Amino acid sequence: MAICLRYVDANNDICEDFVTFIKLERVRAIYIYEAITGCLEELGLSLNNLRGQGYDGASTMSGEKSGVQKRIREKQLKAIYTHCAGHSFNLAILSSCTLPPIRNCIDQVKSITLWIKNSPKRDALLKAVVNITGNKHNSGTSRTPLLNVCITRWVENIEGWERFTLCHPFLVKMCEVILYGDTQLQLYNDGWSAEDKKNALAYLKILEFFQFIFSLVTLQRTLLVYMKEAVVKLQGKKQDIVTGIALVQDCIKELKYLRSDIQNYSERIFQHSCRLAARSDVSVTVPRICQRQQHRMNQQSDSPEEYYKTTITIPFLDPLISDLSCRFDRHAKQAASLQGLLPTFITKSSSPSDIKDAIEFYSEDLPNAGIVDEELYRWKHKWLLIPSPNRPHTLHEVLQQCSEHGFLNLFTLLKLFATIPLSSCSCESDLHQL
Repeated sequence: MAICLRYVDANNDICEDFVTFIKLERVRAIYIYEAITGCLEELGLSLNNLRGQGYDGASTMSGEKSGVQKRIREKQLKAIYTHCAGHSFNLAILSSCTLPPIRNCIDQVKSITLWIKNSPKRDALLKAVVNITGNKHNSGTSRTPLLNVCITRWVENIEGWERFTLCHPFLVKMCEVILYGDTQLQLYNDGWSAEDKKNALAYLKILEFFQFIFSLVTLQRTLLVYMKEAVVKLQGKKQDIVTGIALVQDCIKELKYLRSDIQNYSERIFQHSCRLAARSDVSVTVPRICQRQQHRMNQQSDSPEEYYKTTITIPFLDPLISDLSCRFDRHAKQAASLQGLLPTFITKSSSPSDIKDAIEFYSEDLPNAGIVDEELYRWKHKWLLIPSPNRPHTLHEVLQQCSEHGFLNLFTLLKLFATIPLSSCSCESDLHQL
């Protein structure tokens, strides 16, 4: 298990650094708790100074009765637990990907990608197809045509789906070469086993299935265009909880706008899917409709566009919006506790009562809690005199412009605010790099 520390340094920069690895003999909450506290003790760090803790949502870590975070809060009440925002975002995406056509599309993309990447010969054939026909399609594919689709790292997933979509015509051509040969690729016409040809035929059928193409384009356009920014930025080490929640809320607003304008959005996806299908000579079709069906979509419709809108686009967006709103509700409440200190919020507030609970919660940490109210009024007046475009907007920027001597208590509150972790992605990143 990786241990990372989040703190504010002497230059008022928000830092999140890898410290060490802990070997866990057992993975029950009590043993993990003892390992973490023992590690902090060895580093000379006291739980009395701990003000935040962040893990994924596994019950061992997040349990309210006997989880690791609960055991630590029993020793230090002010060590606020934050469910990793990156994991929350990924779980929301996963919930919408349980839709059968989307789920099947994801599994098939993984299967095809692994089939190609696990064979140097098949990988070389795909690159040869790209080199020969790439200029014709102006695909924009880079040196590596496909990327492995990771199960948990959704940034890589999004990039993998984008690359797979660009490579779709080349994948169709590659399967045809394995099955039937090609005069331009005579080097690859022979030497394919019966197993290779069987898989090529199966994957060719998948690639030429219009429902697969529509599902792929829906995933690629929704996640790449509307969600990738939030997925990437939520993993930033200097990202604070207020800015992170603002990113998620902006993402939710954009998805809700798409839902309100679903006709135009679905039409754009359908048209792009048709263009992709035309490049591979795939016909626009819908699955067979029957009177009774339990294991796949069986929606009656007047046109293919209407069918895919009601069976894929809408059922994919609705749970995504709902789950994002639900999973980040707790994060929003935590952010609201101290976000009133930021110039963006304090200039709109009529009184310091918005952060009264936070001041009481951290009263023992403040150098002189009796003058906090006067500091707040002075702090608000300071930013009212500065035009809105010139005010700092992130917690990191505010820390750089807050005088430790002029605003003794508020400076302490801002530093405490900065130590609340947004995600645990830096720990995973360190493990991934090793």
